[in-house]
Amino acid sequence: MFYDRAISADSHITEPPNCYIDYIDPKFRDRAPTIVNDPKYGDVYVIEGLARPVPMGLIAAAGKDPKTL
Repeated sequence: MFYDRAISADSHITEPPNCYIDYIDPKFRDRAPTIVNDPKYGDVYVIEGLARPVPMGLIAAAGKDPKTL
């Protein structure tokens, strides 16, 4: 049977901003990814070990034109 709409088998989820604070083991909270607001890039993830923050727009951009990010 052929389905009338496709469902991506390679979809990704974006964690809610509070998940690394509310649900991570307390002993790791000081190293957990955090979200801060950057004046230029908006909300960004700050992740230990990465040289630069990761803009949320690059993580949660499914269906958006790359030129708008």
